[in-house]
Amino acid sequence: MDALPPAPRFLLCLLVVLPLWPGVVGCTSTSDRILEFQSRYDHRALASAEAAAERSLRRDHRRHAIYWNLELGKTRFERGDHAGALQAWGAAEEGMDRWAVRPPFRLRETVATTSWNDLLLPYRGRVTERLLMHTYQSLAALFLGDTERAQVFRRRAWRTQLEAEQVFGDDLAADRAAFERRLGSAVPDAAVERSARSVTSRWDDRVRGPYATLLNPFTTHQAALMALAEGSTAEAEGLLARAAAMVPGNRFVQADRGQRGWLDAGEPLVYVYAELGLVPRRRPENLTVLQGFTGVSSLPLPVLVPAEGRARGVVADADRGASGTTRGASGPVRGVELADLGAATAAAFEREFPGVLLRAVTGLAAKEAATAAAMNQARSPEEALAVLVGGSLWKLAAAEPDLRGWSSLGDAVDLLRVPRPADGRLRLEVVGGRGAGVDLILPEAQAILVYLRSVDGERVRADVAVLAR
Repeated sequence: MDALPPAPRFLLCLLVVLPLWPGVVGCTSTSDRILEFQSRYDHRALASAEAAAERSLRRDHRRHAIYWNLELGKTRFERGDHAGALQAWGAAEEGMDRWAVRPPFRLRETVATTSWNDLLLPYRGRVTERLLMHTYQSLAALFLGDTERAQVFRRRAWRTQLEAEQVFGDDLAADRAAFERRLGSAVPDAAVERSARSVTSRWDDRVRGPYATLLNPFTTHQAALMALAEGSTAEAEGLLARAAAMVPGNRFVQADRGQRGWLDAGEPLVYVYAELGLVPRRRPENLTVLQGFTGVSSLPLPVLVPAEGRARGVVADADRGASGTTRGASGPVRGVELADLGAATAAAFEREFPGVLLRAVTGLAAKEAATAAAMNQARSPEEALAVLVGGSLWKLAAAEPDLRGWSSLGDAVDLLRVPRPADGRLRLEVVGGRGAGVDLILPEAQAILVYLRSVDGERVRADVAVLAR
C-alpha cells in the first residue's frame, strides 16, 4: 500500500472506513435506534420500547451494552418486571466494573474517535447513573419481597455517593464556598443545602456543578428508610440529617428527621416516591462549518433539549375513593420535590461538553487535513473529483453525535408522606396533563412505600412494598 500515490491510498482507506456508516450497509444508525427507543418509551409503548432496546443490545453489545442495559432495566422496572430489571441492571453493573479499572481513553480509542466519532468510544456509564441504578435496584428487590437484597443495593448506592464525593472533593469545596457567598452566611451542614428548583426565595437559579450531580437526596432518603426498616436507627438518623440539609424546603424530609421516620410518628405512614416527567434529552445538532475545495464539512455535536408536557406533581387523597365519594375531612396532600434529576443531567452534560467539543473539532481538523493532502496529490481532475466525493462521504458518515445517556429517567422525584388510611384506601393523582390517578388498597403495616411513575400526567403506574410490619 505504501507504493500507492497519496490520492489512491486515501480512497483505499475510505473503502475500509465507510462500511462503518450504517447508511452504506443499509441499516439504522445508533442515534436512530436511540431516538426510536425514546419515541416508543415516551408514548408509553413499553413492550415495544423494551423490544427495541433488546434488539439494539444484541447488535451493539460491545460498545453500547451499558447504555442499553440501563434503558432496558428501567423499561422493565416500569412494566412491573422487577426481576428482568435486576437482570439488565446487573449486566450494566458488570460492565461498569470492568471499565472502572481501565484508563478513560486508550490510544486506540483516541485514534478511532479522530477518524470517526465518539460513538466508537465504549459507553462506561456516569457516576449519576450508577448511583441511581443502585437506588432502583434496591426498590426492585423490595418490590420482589427480597428485603435482604434490597439492603445490599442501598448500601452500594450510598457507597457510590461517598466515593464520588471523595473524588470530586475539591470541586465540592469550591461549590460550598460559592453557595455560602450567595447565602451571605455559612451553610449549616457539610452536605450543603441544595435545591435544583426554588424552595425558598434565596434559591432563584438552578444549582449547577458537582452538587447537583452527586448529592442525590432521593438516594439518601431511600437509604434512610431502608436503614430504619433494618433497625439501624443511628445510621438512619445520620442519613436523614444529610437529606434534610440537601432539601431544606421539603417538609416531609424535615418531619422524618425530627421524628426518626415512622418510629416516633405514632401512626402507620405511607411514603410515596413520584417520578415525574422526563430528563432533558440529547439531540443531534450538526453545524456546517466548511464548504470549500475539500467538500462539505459539519461538526457533529449533541445539544440538551428539555422535555415538554411533563407531569408536574402528585396529590394523595385518603378521603376520596375511585367513585369520588368523601370519606373524611383531612383533605388532599401534595408532594414536594425531593430530587431534580433534570438538573443532574444538565450538570453532567455541561461538564462533559468541553471534551466532546474538543474531540469533534480535532476529528474534523484531521479529516480536513487528510482530504486536503490527498487533493493536492491528485494526478488528474478525475482523481481529484473522486477524492472530493469520497472525502465528503467520509465526513458526512462520521457526522453522528453521541446521544447516549440514560433517557428514561424522570425529570424530578417528588416525596409525599401521609398517614395510612384506616380502611387502607388511598388515591394518588398526578398534577399536569389530564390529571390521571390510581387507586391503591394498601396492606396493613407500620410503614409502606409506594413508587409512582408518570411521564405525561395521562398514564400512571404504581408499585407498593412494605417497609415495616
